[in-house]
Amino acid sequence: MRTTIVFFAVLLCSLVVVGQQQPQWTVVQHVELMQQGQPIAPTTLLTPTESGVYRLTAYFSSVGGTAAGGWTEFLNATDITGGLVNGNLGLNCRSGHYWFSTPPITAVLKANAPVTYQVSSTGAATCQYNLLIIVEQLQQQ
Repeated sequence: MRTTIVFFAVLLCSLVVVGQQQPQWTVVQHVELMQQGQPIAPTTLLTPTESGVYRLTAYFSSVGGTAAGGWTEFLNATDITGGLVNGNLGLNCRSGHYWFSTPPITAVLKANAPVTYQVSSTGAATCQYNLLIIVEQLQQQ
């Protein structure tokens, strides 16, 4: 009898867990820049209106090039403690194609603090670059 009660209690608890939905990520902003050859000044991508959990992902690739030099991408945000959240990537201009991607950065971003990106050249940057940045917010359901 005791075993039967424990079995039904465990079964009931597992049904409650199975019935819960997992939180979903929603894309709230993105930028896609292809075959760029010029630096980009600091640019605001998003300013969260409320603090919350966000995921930032960046992809940066070069398209050919023959000389030394390259590009550096800066992705910056502020967490709720006021600390800097960044995902910076660098590319060298060489023949061939190169790409880099940040692991997704998950942070609780501060309300009214902008998420910015920038691209600067290093040396004689002769190649073009592609930049993709995605900002997602966790949506509780």
